[in-house]
Amino acid sequence: MLFCRKCSKQEDHERSDDRNLVTHDDKPSRAQRVFFRARDLLFLVVLLAIALTFFLLSRKDVSSSSLEAQVYIDGELVDRIVLKAGVDQDHRFAARPAVRLHQYADRTIAVIVSDCPDKTCINTGKIGKPGAFAACVPNRVLVVIVETGTTDSTQEVDVVT
Repeated sequence: MLFCRKCSKQEDHERSDDRNLVTHDDKPSRAQRVFFRARDLLFLVVLLAIALTFFLLSRKDVSSSSLEAQVYIDGELVDRIVLKAGVDQDHRFAARPAVRLHQYADRTIAVIVSDCPDKTCINTGKIGKPGAFAACVPNRVLVVIVETGTTDSTQEVDVVT
């Protein structure tokens, strides 16, 4: 006779030989449990396949398309900067002289000078993929990268949403 915490009474129970534990017939002991089953492997393979599909669909070759940086100040479009390979120049705006953008030769653009206190816009770094943006909230400046010159008139579905 052994006292079992689960039953809260004294009963005859089987003893497990390997660990000297009291076990019940309705549940397998810890030593008898299977750690990894075939259905677990199947679940992981399906999950990885879905993740890989989303990853491959989200990658898009923008090397042949033309990119444009649209600069908004106070919510109004003030400039469109075509991002061309080999062009390396600074851009300033009369409405916000404290903010300066730099266009790099690798078809990217970045905020390089700003008088805002936290410098988040500068720490964003280079942006160059469609949909990427840099914002200087205190100065109310927004730079958005858009793809232009696409010959296909249909809109592409965003994989992320």
